[in-house]
Amino acid sequence: MKRLVLLIWFLGTFYNHTLAAVDKNSAVIRVEKAAQHIVVDGMATDKDWSKAEAYPLSYVYNANSSKDKQASNVKMLWDDSHLYFLFNAEDRYLTARETERDGVPYYDDCFEVFLMPSAKPIKLHYGFEVNLNKTANDFIFLNDFYQNSKVSLKSYNPSYQVETRIEGSLNDNSDQDVGWSMELAIPIQAFHSASEFAPLAEGSVWNIMIIRQDRNDALGDRTSISSLLPLTEHIDVHEPKVFGQIKFVAN
Repeated sequence: MKRLVLLIWFLGTFYNHTLAAVDKNSAVIRVEKAAQHIVVDGMATDKDWSKAEAYPLSYVYNANSSKDKQASNVKMLWDDSHLYFLFNAEDRYLTARETERDGVPYYDDCFEVFLMPSAKPIKLHYGFEVNLNKTANDFIFLNDFYQNSKVSLKSYNPSYQVETRIEGSLNDNSDQDVGWSMELAIPIQAFHSASEFAPLAEGSVWNIMIIRQDRNDALGDRTSISSLLPLTEHIDVHEPKVFGQIKFVAN
């Protein structure tokens, strides 16, 4: 019965595949404030998730076949202490091999969110990359560390909550799976080291990029990338110019 409930929930999540792609030149993405405490369980069990807009990751790169273009979307919420993400993905082959923190979870099925806690683009952002093992590569990324060099500071290891739900068999690609979801709660304290910090408060605007890393075959070697906003020709996910904006709003 539990498996059936999860299957119905996954299918319902992707019932509407006609969500419009997010246009970088459009208005900022509105992020609603949660009215109640969010329980991080990997699913949209909290009522506040029902009022959050689902944004598709419509821009797909390195897809070798039409089957590599698997649907995914993200919802966002905030409150006075946390920023929340709920990610949902269709996935025929569930893959997660990395188990060491600050390793390479982006070589697995992985959700990534990059955040600049500032209204204007800056040359610093925070990265959270998490695979289906809940193994994270988290870092502060500097786009201009010295003479235009780029540096990822992996000593940054903040505490935040992550839960996942999968419908299928992880690392067993003898069958085809349905998909997975991931829920993150990132505390505001994780961003206090930024020099130009916009508070987590109504009316504040941050810059953001959201990425899905997808393994598309039985060996987990054929890969594609999906993004919330269009990337550059060189698919540089850390380029500040490709980031969009979110605005924290309250009803």
